[in-house]
Amino acid sequence: MFPRVLNDTGAGYYVFRNGWSDAGNDIVVSLLIGAHPASSGRGMAGGGNPYVFGKGLPCPGFQDNSARLPGYMLPVAFHSSCVTYSKFEADGSGVVACRQYPGYKDPKRLDKAGAVDVTQAASMAVDYSGVSGAELLCAGVGPRVDWEVQYWMNVDKAKGGDVTGNDGYTTKTTPVMFPNNRKGYVVTLQKGAVPDVNEDAGRVRVGKRVISFDGEKLILGN
Repeated sequence: MFPRVLNDTGAGYYVFRNGWSDAGNDIVVSLLIGAHPASSGRGMAGGGNPYVFGKGLPCPGFQDNSARLPGYMLPVAFHSSCVTYSKFEADGSGVVACRQYPGYKDPKRLDKAGAVDVTQAASMAVDYSGVSGAELLCAGVGPRVDWEVQYWMNVDKAKGGDVTGNDGYTTKTTPVMFPNNRKGYVVTLQKGAVPDVNEDAGRVRVGKRVISFDGEKLILGN
């Protein structure tokens, strides 16, 4: 039996899913952090953005080696990083945290340009519990918030946005602020009513789910 969270430790590739149904109605989240000191050819990409698949959401893809076709992409990029924390749940939920390898050559030298402080920790949380009031809750934080990893590792400002799937399923993306002025995003996938996202003293509440960030990793609580 396949687990609901798949983890390729050599590539730093994660796949979170809420099931393995015959009907193909599962919700899937993929994340590539590129867990090696440097990219070295095809199959060894140095990182990317989280993607959400399922419920008829438009599938992401590439065109002309540069432009991404419409599809849901979380606007938080990950790059050539060492995993510092991971925790997975039986329902497919989980949290991953990482830090970029020292000396990694950023394709656009975002660190040298002063655009981002790439020494900061990055983290991703996936929640299928339904506590938030949505079938899927994702949260992301890190130095490359608002950046997008394009085909063959070109990094640019994120252009993605919310999408609509089948049977009334929609994504809703909300920017939030964690302690120490750390910007992040909360994303929900739902059919029908969209749960409210509220911030309070550095914590984010979505339905009955509370999300916090301790400077190293995201924490899912109640």
